[in-house]
Amino acid sequence: MEQGTWGEAIPLRRGRGVGGGVVAVAGLPPNLGWHVTLFEEAPVIRVALGWMTHRHDCTLRGITERCHGGCCYARGGTYWPARVDPGPDGACAALGPTGCRLGADRPLCCKLYPLTMSKAGVLGRHWRTTLGTSCCAGNADHPDGPPTYVALESTFREILEPGEYERLVDAAMSGRRGAMTLRVRPGVLEALAEDDRARDADTWPSYLAAVPVRIT
Repeated sequence: MEQGTWGEAIPLRRGRGVGGGVVAVAGLPPNLGWHVTLFEEAPVIRVALGWMTHRHDCTLRGITERCHGGCCYARGGTYWPARVDPGPDGACAALGPTGCRLGADRPLCCKLYPLTMSKAGVLGRHWRTTLGTSCCAGNADHPDGPPTYVALESTFREILEPGEYERLVDAAMSGRRGAMTLRVRPGVLEALAEDDRARDADTWPSYLAAVPVRIT
């Protein structure tokens, strides 16, 4: 058990899990210590647990009946990567008649939406999704939608190390709040950083196998 006082930094390692314990804070009963997980050096992300149980109907039904794939349209230059080379109606260059032509190779930010990385480095739901004018209007917090951790299960399993999605689900279902640190697969942090660079430059991420060409 590590001991600390208020305001005292307690060094912890991040990355591949090697154990856990409780950090005791001087002046508090032992049962009020902070549970922590110790890690070796490895890539990690922090996920806002509070958003994981919010329902989000990003399903075929929700897309067909309400949002109509709104996040795949530039919407006046607001949405990236749709704004890189939008069609006359604002449609993303990668959007085809039956959905994204990039499929599983689409940018990581697209797979994670409506989640996005905050300036504090925490993955949570984008503030736009709560607005009545948002592309997600009607689907965000829809009672028929699955919890966000279920809606994005395939993406989480793609980016997280084995066993980490199960940890996320357990934590979300337990009612925990705050940010949870999770191990990610190699290349994930680099892809997120490249998404940020490409967004600022209004280009496609360099890791795409091929740059989408708009269908005219």
